[in-house]
Amino acid sequence: MRRRVTFSRNVTLSLSRTCVSHCKYCAFATHQPHLHEPDEVERLLDGAARRGVKELLVLTGDDPAHHPGVRERLAALGFGDFVAYVVWCCERALERGLLPHTNLGALSHADLLRLREVTASQGLMLESLRDDLVAHQASPTKDPALRLQTLRDAEALRIPFTSGILVGIGESEDDRMAALEALAGSSP
Repeated sequence: MRRRVTFSRNVTLSLSRTCVSHCKYCAFATHQPHLHEPDEVERLLDGAARRGVKELLVLTGDDPAHHPGVRERLAALGFGDFVAYVVWCCERALERGLLPHTNLGALSHADLLRLREVTASQGLMLESLRDDLVAHQASPTKDPALRLQTLRDAEALRIPFTSGILVGIGESEDDRMAALEALAGSSP
């Protein structure tokens, strides 16, 4: 039996590393204003298109616009909110033949709907169903109910979506199984 292996060239755009949450394990987030400028985004996309890249992964910290410096920069660039900027980035990617996938943290139904128009898929890690993990203290967007609602909204909107759990952040094996069952639709 022959196995088929596929490969798709991709590029990651860490559009903003500003994050409202303070997860104890994170080395990605900053709590200073951070936002890639439109000309930086355009250069990254042009280079990706020249290299035959087919997928764009847009990553951000959770709710970067909570920071006044990010909100001010978005306003100066003419964007009403952070998701509007992500939509613009995805439109620029589509113009170059790249398929955008976004992973922006917990989002509202309305924001998921806005992104659905310009993404091939979206994603959000459930991480854990435990709301008392030390690793997530001072991390309001890691609330399991909020993350599950985002997943339910994405399903209702029929958005191709990826998710998963984190292992080793203070959860037990039973916690991991419960989170996996929730992702499979068997519980909360």
